[in-house]
Amino acid sequence: MRLSAIIPLPPMNNHRLLPVVRHGRVRLITGPKMRAWKEEVAPLLEVDEGLGLQTVSVTIEIAWPDRRRRDIDGPVKPVLDALVDADWFEDDSLVQLLIVRTAQAWIDEPVEPGFVRVESMPWPPF
Repeated sequence: MRLSAIIPLPPMNNHRLLPVVRHGRVRLITGPKMRAWKEEVAPLLEVDEGLGLQTVSVTIEIAWPDRRRRDIDGPVKPVLDALVDADWFEDDSLVQLLIVRTAQAWIDEPVEPGFVRVESMPWPPF
């Protein structure tokens, strides 16, 4: 079974966690932009049946919104966490093969700028 979806890019690292001081200790809480992104992608990732506890491969294809230089690994952790939250698989430790690439319109169906195409399937595929 292959699962596939196109979702918006997650917020940049600066907007994911915010430091808050409580009782003299600094704690990190999820920022409002990250909470809004999680709420936005949850319905886009809904599946009837996930891949459960089997090992999986995940392909993340990123279409950056502009030509600025970015680290390709920035969106990976939030996207994997969103897949786990949507029950695509039980835990991101089950990912045995992870492919992250920039969207290439001449190779695949184009992905709109500012979005991410994610695919997951059992691994090994036989």
